Amino acid sequence: MAPALKLVCESKICDLIPCDQRSKRWEASGILVKDSCYYVVFDDRTEMARISDDLRPNGKNGLFGMSHLVWGYEGITYNADKRRYYLLVE
Repeated sequence: MAPALKLVCESKICDLIPCDQRSKRWEASGILVKDSCYYVVFDDRTEMARISDDLRPNGKNGLFGMSHLVWGYEGITYNADKRRYYLLVE
């Protein structure tokens, strides 16, 4: 039998990044772990979030991308050879 996972820390995304839309729903749909950060994409927004892996508010955390578009993303990955992020649109 595989060992059970143990929750060691949790935080709401809106509490970790500076933003004006705290009441709006955050539908995270994809995540990438890279360079001690979590990169999160959302179904309901076009910005990508970068959140430090300690899950605490700090200067590394933020939203990046084109906030004026109407669709979001389903997934994210990174190609180290080309140094490019790829975002999947459904």
